[in-house]
Amino acid sequence: MDMIIDQIEKIKQINKNENLVIFVGAGVSRNSGVCSWWELVKEISEKIGENRCASCEIKNLICGECGEQLELCGIDGYNCKLKYKFSSEDFLRIPQHFYESCGDTEDEKKIYYDFLRDKFCSKEYESNIIHEIIVKLQPEHIITTNYDHLLENVNDPRISKYAIITKDNDILSQKGRNYIIKMHGDIDEIENIVLKEDDYLNYSQKHIIIETFIKSLLIDKTFLFVGYSLNDNNLKLIMSYIDFFVKEKRVENRQPHYLVVDQIRDLQHDKIYWKNKGVELVDLSQISNYMIEKAKCENIDNNIGKRLYTFLYYLNNEGLAYTNDITQALNHTLLKLKEDISCFKFISYKTIIEAFNFKSVRGIKAPVMTFTNEEEYNNFKILVRNEELRILLMKAGILGIQLETGNERDYEDFEETDDDDILYQLSINNKYHEIMKRIENETLNSENAYYYSLIKYKQGLIDVVNQLKSRFDKINYRQLTNQECYDLAICEFNNTCARALSYLKNDNEKLNLLLDRAAARYSKAYNTLKEITNKDGDIQEMNNILLKHEEYYMKKSSVSKMGGTIYGDLFQIRQIAYDYYLFYKKNHLMLDWFNNVEKLLTPYIKAIFCTYYPDEFQGDMIGGFVRTNVEVYPIELLDVDMIVKHIKEKNLKNITLYYKVDKITLSSEFDISVLFENFCLSMKEYWHLGMIEQLKTFCFLLSLCKLNQEQNIRIVKAFITLLTISEKETIRVITDNMQPLFTYMKAHFDRNIKEYIDLLYLLINSDIILETTANYNVYVDIIKILSELADERIYTQCCKEFDKIKDNNHKKIFWLFANRIILLNFDKDKWEKCIKENIIYNSHAQIFQLLYEKVLIFDDDINKYYEKEFIDSVQKTSRGVQIFPDYKAELIQDLVLLVLLDIASEEDIEFMQKYAYLSDYLEFIFNPKTFDYKKIKISDKMWCNFINNDYYRDRILQHKEQFWNKNEEKRIELGFGTSFENRVAYKYLFD
Repeated sequence: MDMIIDQIEKIKQINKNENLVIFVGAGVSRNSGVCSWWELVKEISEKIGENRCASCEIKNLICGECGEQLELCGIDGYNCKLKYKFSSEDFLRIPQHFYESCGDTEDEKKIYYDFLRDKFCSKEYESNIIHEIIVKLQPEHIITTNYDHLLENVNDPRISKYAIITKDNDILSQKGRNYIIKMHGDIDEIENIVLKEDDYLNYSQKHIIIETFIKSLLIDKTFLFVGYSLNDNNLKLIMSYIDFFVKEKRVENRQPHYLVVDQIRDLQHDKIYWKNKGVELVDLSQISNYMIEKAKCENIDNNIGKRLYTFLYYLNNEGLAYTNDITQALNHTLLKLKEDISCFKFISYKTIIEAFNFKSVRGIKAPVMTFTNEEEYNNFKILVRNEELRILLMKAGILGIQLETGNERDYEDFEETDDDDILYQLSINNKYHEIMKRIENETLNSENAYYYSLIKYKQGLIDVVNQLKSRFDKINYRQLTNQECYDLAICEFNNTCARALSYLKNDNEKLNLLLDRAAARYSKAYNTLKEITNKDGDIQEMNNILLKHEEYYMKKSSVSKMGGTIYGDLFQIRQIAYDYYLFYKKNHLMLDWFNNVEKLLTPYIKAIFCTYYPDEFQGDMIGGFVRTNVEVYPIELLDVDMIVKHIKEKNLKNITLYYKVDKITLSSEFDISVLFENFCLSMKEYWHLGMIEQLKTFCFLLSLCKLNQEQNIRIVKAFITLLTISEKETIRVITDNMQPLFTYMKAHFDRNIKEYIDLLYLLINSDIILETTANYNVYVDIIKILSELADERIYTQCCKEFDKIKDNNHKKIFWLFANRIILLNFDKDKWEKCIKENIIYNSHAQIFQLLYEKVLIFDDDINKYYEKEFIDSVQKTSRGVQIFPDYKAELIQDLVLLVLLDIASEEDIEFMQKYAYLSDYLEFIFNPKTFDYKKIKISDKMWCNFINNDYYRDRILQHKEQFWNKNEEKRIELGFGTSFENRVAYKYLFD
């Protein structure tokens, strides 16, 4: 029975891959009352008086004892069993003799055709359930040697998929890509049917297009023959095509075709005979009574028909048991699955659920497979005592099973073994140097190539992949083992990825064909590989779960949520994310540099940060039910790897803003500062563009962590290592990484960490401001933070770097501005004088900052500076043209803020009065009596500054009714204002 189960599963997969072609013989229509071929030829033989009697060798036997002739024909009332035992030649010759006996004229031949019409057209035959199940299977094509209309008359909308082909011209004229081909003709054109010997002999000449098309299907389709006997000439004609294809073309190890027979009578010889022809026999006698009962085929009254229908029914339905012995069925599945997935380093949990056909398992929770049916759970619990099954489950990331049904709870966990995938462990710990040391001296394989792409990105990747592909140049595609299929599939997949990264043309046809074949022949795990670049369904499922998960954390005060875990529905989302991530990484698929990964992981990362939503309300009793209490989820090592390697800093910031996260908790199982140290060492040695974005994300993640001093020291040292310029590096080692450094320092700067002095010394480098790609503002912010640590050595270095800048006054003065705190602390008079003498080389933002810090005062020189800058900006701007950034607007804002800060007076900026029409702020300052106070919007931070200012507040509040109304009050009350806006509104505007 195991044999037919394997055949059913393989043919199912072939059909899913749209590679199945079903041939339908007379045995199928026999169940509708249509005569069989033997019955037809028997009636013809009686009609023309031709049977086996004339050539019978036993009717004239002579007795060896008495010498008299033995009369055997009279035995059993002259009901001779040999009389109609036709040979293959007889099946063709008898119809031929009948045709020829009718005469030569068309009228005389009419006797032959009328006889056939009478046999096939006189009764109203109806399609039977075997015809119906064939159509339900929706194979790529259906080919029949029957003349009747029973297939095309099936009452099922799915029949419309097929165009009916009865002659060569139909293939040329009919639309569509799926056919029902009546290769021996149709009763509506009785003169063209194939029956007699001449019809078969002339078939290739008269039906050349149909024959050629059927032969072409041998290239990539699998044939399934139903309703044929082994001595059927129709079958032999088609088998001759297959035989030629197998032997003449020397095709070996190809997916076999399948011939369904009622019983294999000569097991020893028949299987070998048909195997040599590229055909595997499907023995219907292996169909059990249990399977027949499951198929519910009461409408068929013969055993062969019942078994054939049952076979097709199992092909068309998933999840049917093959035996009522559950343990036996599970063991069979285990043995088959173990063999099929042996070459995969990790498999999807969905492969496990699908293979065992679990009805009550909806998914995996943390990481336990949860059953809701006690019987199914207990049956599987017995099986998991098998060590091989435990290993197989752990290969899918499943570390236990549990029962959750009603009040029943049970749990069985597995002893977790250490992960022996050393390179994977090194990769998630960012130890790239150790990985490269291990793989550089090894023979190139898919694993080494994957880690090469992970570490070196595109550098030399095409050469590596081409070198790997060359290993398969001489592979025998006709004799691919499961392991060879796996290795070749991974190689072809990674070739596609490498070419996409290098913007080279791709052809995925070879890969898809290989995966289809492997899935049909070996394991459905190959489908996971095929579908891994299109996970829209999983993403949608994760987002749906995320919506429910958010209710646990974001609606505690208003929604009663029961069930789930202390982390809401996080584990359901995590399982999908882990399943995807571990499958592609452990099977060495080069997906790390594609945004497909970020798309799938984002719902999971959102679910993690959702657990930090700041809502302490847990709700003891809501509507009489206790609400599930939830906690923050401690982020694990693999989570950090996902976030750092695949979530862009901008997107991570948006996630934290949405869930109002300012601090996160890490698992105690790893030290994030060691991870960062390893990352910086790896980035130092194997730098590429992709790592810059990873560093930004990593530093933002660090900014959310609570770190001790030891960890902070390690991180600062890592930065010093990363930013120290080697002989082969340029200043961009520093300029590319200043933003991540600033992100980290804003959150964790500690003046007691002496290593910061070394970092500051490293950053006192004038080449930084000469680099065009440098982020100058960030550099200024970093130096400002570190300036308080400056000593004499730092000051001396600052002066040297200042003197190094030649022939570029703007850069020279920017250097002075960036390091002003250090320089002014050590020689205030000298550097203040230098600043004042070089005002014209400063930007307006720098002047504003120097005024704010009282390094400068708003005197005539500053007045002239701003006036000149503003006039220049007006002259450069064409009337009616909007430019970005709007330099005029920036200057106006600076001047207004200086007035509000009492650094400048209205008189100091009087030169702006003639430009008041350009700004509501200036209009308000210079023309308060005529100003339209309806223009005040407290959502504008500047107007909040005006209201917050003692001098202007009374002037504004006298006109409050013009800009403050019920709608504005409601907006603030509903929480749509900023914190500054809310403070101003509640303090000064609400009655």
